[in-house]
Amino acid sequence: MISSASSREISIALATYNGGEFIEELLESLVRQRLRPHELVVTDDGSTDRTLEILEAFRARAPFAVRIYQNEQRLGFSENFMKAASLTEGDWIAFCDQDDVWLPHKLERLSAERALVLSHGFWVTDAQLRLRKRRVARGIARGGWYGFTLLFARELLKFPWEKRPKTFTGEGPMYHDEWVVFLGMSLKSFKVVPEPLVLYRQHGKNTSGFQELTWNRVFQRANYERRARRCFEYAEFCRAYNLFEEQWEALGRAFQLREEFYRRDLWGKLGIWPRLWRMYGREFSKRSFFKDAMGLFFSRPPR
Repeated sequence: MISSASSREISIALATYNGGEFIEELLESLVRQRLRPHELVVTDDGSTDRTLEILEAFRARAPFAVRIYQNEQRLGFSENFMKAASLTEGDWIAFCDQDDVWLPHKLERLSAERALVLSHGFWVTDAQLRLRKRRVARGIARGGWYGFTLLFARELLKFPWEKRPKTFTGEGPMYHDEWVVFLGMSLKSFKVVPEPLVLYRQHGKNTSGFQELTWNRVFQRANYERRARRCFEYAEFCRAYNLFEEQWEALGRAFQLREEFYRRDLWGKLGIWPRLWRMYGREFSKRSFFKDAMGLFFSRPPR
């Protein structure tokens, strides 16, 4: 079970690579946390700027333990984050990006919740931290996932990272944050706190950045057949490790229905629409409803 806030030991896992331009602001925001973290664990992936110099100076004055590791060879951002997580000592782990700013009550707010995996809202900002958008990531297939929003129980590290399934959006293996969200959902212990707790800085050099919702993205046809197949693969993984596979089976069938919907003409779509209607707000998001409603009239069946 989830322990109370007073008994939590929260480790921060920070993966760095040439983050010298913004990392000082990030580190200062960690110091300002009302609930002090147990430690900061940094794994650097071969920085050639001032990142390590800044981190060493911070370690000398930080009010909590700071441990810095330098990778002997480049790992890439996902492997680097998972290495940082594996080196932590706390019961709870928070992923941390090198260029964001945490609001002072982030850890305090999350520590009051009960789930194995917690996510929260955030403000999208420009490079000068001017607010642009308020966003919430609601998990796989419902608005994506962002590592810097995650706080998760250490016990999730027992699952085999090297055997993780493929990512939901492509053909490569899951990313570190997607993996954690997948486990939380598969354990039926994933909770979203809508309140924004981080300033998510967009500066043009982000490893992975926020994507604005445009009309082209709204009407771009997704590969629902592949998404259905991926969900069934997730269900198979869950069965192998005694996790809850039912939601992935249901989501796979739902994506199969959406694939069928977009292959039909208008009358065929109208026949499927009542079945899709029941899935909005459950398997699919409100954005999916908007897209499919427009798809009734503006999409054509494949030739």
